Amino acid sequence: MLTDPRRVRAVQSTVSSRIVADRRRNAVPSERKRGERGGRADRGLGPIGRLVAEHWRKTNPETYERALASGVIHELRDITERAVARLEEELLKLDPPRPDMSDEERIRHLRRIRRIAVDIAKAVVLAELPDPTHTSQPPGVSDASKTPGAPE
Repeated sequence: MLTDPRRVRAVQSTVSSRIVADRRRNAVPSERKRGERGGRADRGLGPIGRLVAEHWRKTNPETYERALASGVIHELRDITERAVARLEEELLKLDPPRPDMSDEERIRHLRRIRRIAVDIAKAVVLAELPDPTHTSQPPGVSDASKTPGAPE
C-alpha cells in the first residue's frame, strides 16, 4: 500500500497524465491540436507567425481556418524564421560579442541581437501585408466619384 503522501501524489499525477494522453491519442486532429483546455489552434507559430495569423484572421476570416489547417501560415512562419536567422548572423557579424564579456553579458548581447532581428522581420512583414482596415479597390477598378471630370 502507498502510505507516503509524496508517492501517492506522484502516482496520481502519473495516472492523470496517462488519462490525458489517452484522450489526446484517441481524439480527432483538431481536438489534439487544441488540447483539453481549448487552447489556440495557432500555437507554435512564434511572434511573426502570430502576426501573420492575426492579420489573416482580420482580413479574410473565412479562409483563415483553412489556411491554418493546410499549413500555409506555418510555411510563412518557417520562411520568416529563416530570415530572422540570417538577420541574426549578419547582425552578429556587425556587432560580435567582445572577448572580455562575461557569460551573462554574452547571453544578454545575443538576446538583444535576436530581439532586433525579430523586430526587423516584423517591420518587413507589416510593410508587405495590406492594411486590414483599408478597403482599397482591386487593381484596374476606379471609384467614379473620385475621378476628375466625372459627373456628379
